[in-house]
Amino acid sequence: LCKRVLGIYLQIINGVQLSNETWEIFLKLIIGVTDSLLFNINNTHNTREKEFLITLSSGLTHPPPGSNLILANKIGSNLMKVVFDMIVMSKNENPQIWKLLSNVTQTQWINFSPTIHQWSSSLQMLTIRTLTTIYAPEDLPAQRETT
Repeated sequence: LCKRVLGIYLQIINGVQLSNETWEIFLKLIIGVTDSLLFNINNTHNTREKEFLITLSSGLTHPPPGSNLILANKIGSNLMKVVFDMIVMSKNENPQIWKLLSNVTQTQWINFSPTIHQWSSSLQMLTIRTLTTIYAPEDLPAQRETT
């Protein structure tokens, strides 16, 4: 079910024109959901900044340590793809969203290997897109196949 929901998110971001306000809501939601899932996986901090949490309802708390590990391992790669694709596709310029993303990636998500792998893939995609914008596709070096 979680993978289906993430697939729906990908369809939305790739196929629908959204307003800046709607993008910001989607970004805050997906960052909040991801942060909630990844909060306790490698948490070594006793305290935590709450400024970036989305208040979906009063009394929102993080689950007990370790309870998300199985789910995170099953959907982690898909989830990180959605997060980074949304950031890229939204063309977001709101400094609060970037600060939020910076806070969670540097404090919580950095220890989760799908974060690193998906960020690398996103940067590669952006580099290729930039190069094809600057140069004609036939002028680019052949792409290496990655595993």
